[in-house]
Amino acid sequence: MSGFIKKIFFFVVIAFALAGLFEIACRVLRIPKISPHNIYAKSMELIPRINKNSIVILGDSRLEWGIKPLAIYDKLLDKNSRVINLAVPGSNGLDVLNYLNNHKIYPKLIIVGYTPNFGGYQNHKLDLISYSRRAIINAKVKYFLNKTFYIRDESVVEYIKHGYPYFKNHTYDDWGGAIVNEYGDYSQRTKFQIENYTLVRQSFDSLVLAKYCNTMDTLIQSFKKNGSIICGIYMPVSKKLFDIETSVLVYPVKQINYDKFYDFSKFTYEKEKPAPDSIYFLDGSHLSHEYAPVFSEKIIEYIVHDFPAVQRLKQL
Repeated sequence: MSGFIKKIFFFVVIAFALAGLFEIACRVLRIPKISPHNIYAKSMELIPRINKNSIVILGDSRLEWGIKPLAIYDKLLDKNSRVINLAVPGSNGLDVLNYLNNHKIYPKLIIVGYTPNFGGYQNHKLDLISYSRRAIINAKVKYFLNKTFYIRDESVVEYIKHGYPYFKNHTYDDWGGAIVNEYGDYSQRTKFQIENYTLVRQSFDSLVLAKYCNTMDTLIQSFKKNGSIICGIYMPVSKKLFDIETSVLVYPVKQINYDKFYDFSKFTYEKEKPAPDSIYFLDGSHLSHEYAPVFSEKIIEYIVHDFPAVQRLKQL
């Protein structure tokens, strides 16, 4: 073995040893582990499943956590329907719509989320990546490594800065819905969301949002011409966050020609009595584990009532 090869060998051995010691130390110290988002492995697995009989959900984490595909599917009579939740953090759905439109895939129903900050989302370029089996496996391996090893994420940095990371656990169902558990109590998590959306308000640019609305409307016209029903939805949000968002709210119906827009942002339902936000929300921005299935059934009932062609229900 030459001297150069020996140096490379010892460098690799030392690097692995240090990484191993780092992992052991984090576990001995019981540093809370961040649970990462599964954006690419989830999307690459689900996007190839979409067909003309699909119900597709797009948007950010409010829809990923708050709309349960299985709850919608259970209300449908036709079990050939595919209910696919492709909402992911930091997404307004434009990249997925671009992919579907470019490949002439037009689902039966598309539910698109909306908030004033959607114009600033850069998305994840899901219209530009490969969907080969090899690429899907690579994405799954990367997600496993991120989920398993401290050295792959910022758990230690978050622990030093805040005393705990934000995400404790992500559990995904087979159709893209997510159950997420967070560290801290409701008030701590709500504080984080308020700080986050206050920054969004401060950086809000109406021209950027207008560009998003125009781009979305152009895509929607293509889908509608090819038989898809497109519904917009403003997800329920706690009172404090709603007040922050409405300070920069641009009502999308004026710029985006949805088949119908459902505004649940105020969280005012006729048959429900007022209650503390912590009953309905996990952190002020996302629906609780208990209420998300109830809301999912509610929204599909509204849509099917307005658009019977989408699907018959067991009961209305």
